Amino acid sequence: MDVKPADFFIGVADLFSIFLPGALLSYLLLDVARRDIIGQILPAIASEAANWMAFILAAYLFGHFASLIGAAFLDRIYDRTFVKYKRRHGDHLYHYACAIKADALGRDDKISNTYKWARAFIRLRSAESATEIERLEADSKFFRSVSVVLPVAAIVFAAKGGWIISLAAAAMTILSFWRFVDLRWKCTQATYLFLAMLQAQSAPNPD
Repeated sequence: MDVKPADFFIGVADLFSIFLPGALLSYLLLDVARRDIIGQILPAIASEAANWMAFILAAYLFGHFASLIGAAFLDRIYDRTFVKYKRRHGDHLYHYACAIKADALGRDDKISNTYKWARAFIRLRSAESATEIERLEADSKFFRSVSVVLPVAAIVFAAKGGWIISLAAAAMTILSFWRFVDLRWKCTQATYLFLAMLQAQSAPNPD
């Protein structure tokens, strides 16, 4: 199987959307871990290499936890606020994608939501289009996880008396959430647009 540079880029972007927020959260909780966990609940770490391995593992785990929390809560906020605002005057691409899905699946069109079905359809038809969608999706997931981690940073720095950094983290939380919803919207719209274009290409030309 051929490995394309774009596939490597998406893999790295997806990894960083998990690892970087997790690394920030691990750093914020480092003092707590050293005081209450390492040597108390878990055995003491004897070497620098073991310290780095523990940090990397913690970053990976916390990154997944942040992504899970973001998917559970921030996605709902996005659906109930930003999507409704954007669709207040209609969403032609979304309705067109729903029509394509209903025409393709018939009575079974409820087996998946429109976005997931459109993304799967595009992956089967166009690797280039799928790569662009996955890039936008990875970026949106990164900012979604950052929106979960930054409030923790605000609390940690406020507890230490660093009010300026705490306020900066709170402001960055708002900006990160704004960036998340903007990228998520662009990703879904790009998905529906690619679906419509691929469907038009596959349609028979009238004589």
